[in-house]
Amino acid sequence: MEFADRHGELFCPEQTVGIYRLFGVRGARPSLAFGDSARVSASYDRISVDNAGTRTILLKLHYHKMLAANNGVRLEPEMILDDPVPFMRCVIPEGVNSFEIVKRRTIQ
Repeated sequence: MEFADRHGELFCPEQTVGIYRLFGVRGARPSLAFGDSARVSASYDRISVDNAGTRTILLKLHYHKMLAANNGVRLEPEMILDDPVPFMRCVIPEGVNSFEIVKRRTIQ
């Protein structure tokens, strides 16, 4: 909390819950992709990626072998820090800038 108070240019108080003060990050642009300008949306039955600007995108979503992508995109597990479950790396073929990820009909 002291850090957030000292850096008001980065954080703004949002609400108080009991003895805790919750802060928001000023100018935050939430995204499901690490460091890429791709537009990523997720719903119950699919993940959609549009406007992919690179050939590899790391999603802030966990990998599972039951997921598959269309348009020739390959999904790979990517271990990050100490998270025991890998995140999802999307390897995108040349010329593809949008794709969807869905559950496979059968696990391979």
